[in-house]
Amino acid sequence: MPSFFEMPPPPVLGHVAKQPRYKRPGWQGRPTGEMPGVVPVEAVIAATERVAVAVSAVFVYADGLSFDVVVMSSLDEPDDGPDVDPMLYTHHHEPISGAIPDEMLRIGVALSDGRKATNLTPPPFRPVGDDVVVLRPGGGGGSSERYEQTYWVWPLPADGALTIVCEWPAHGVPETAYDLDGAAVLAAANRSRVVFSDDHLPEFPEPGTGGGGWASYS
Repeated sequence: MPSFFEMPPPPVLGHVAKQPRYKRPGWQGRPTGEMPGVVPVEAVIAATERVAVAVSAVFVYADGLSFDVVVMSSLDEPDDGPDVDPMLYTHHHEPISGAIPDEMLRIGVALSDGRKATNLTPPPFRPVGDDVVVLRPGGGGGSSERYEQTYWVWPLPADGALTIVCEWPAHGVPETAYDLDGAAVLAAANRSRVVFSDDHLPEFPEPGTGGGGWASYS
């Protein structure tokens, strides 16, 4: 008698054309072949009796930087309080319209020249212009007691100075800013090291010129 559980036949795969490789745009995210310089920030930006928002480290590359936001909550959470979940309203694909939800953990960055970016709107699909600052969420994970989220900032501030801002009304966290040491950031950028360069690869083609366009890259 044949077994109830049998291996299915192997799938029939069609021919998949090998995709060409292109130079990675700096705004797309941290470079894959570069070791960053590290600024050990270890700063609690804001804290209440119930939650805390901290930055644990800043990783600085030649043309951008990333930092880790750490959210911690008290182990003695009341059952009738709002959920301590930094993922609520944090990742979305459309700009927020109307009132900003109090439950949303708001994260933003500001450069010394006045440019800023926040997590209230998705990062631009293809940033253009000298006034654009990209704040792009990366990997994250955790629980309602501790959650860590990475953000990518591009371009690297010319003077290294960067202000990280957070706000979380549902948990009594007012708008609070933390200033990174610009000299430490630039020193870390000088310590970054390219292990595998993609400078030999062609620039990604403009939309409508062939080669797949920006949509296929993303």
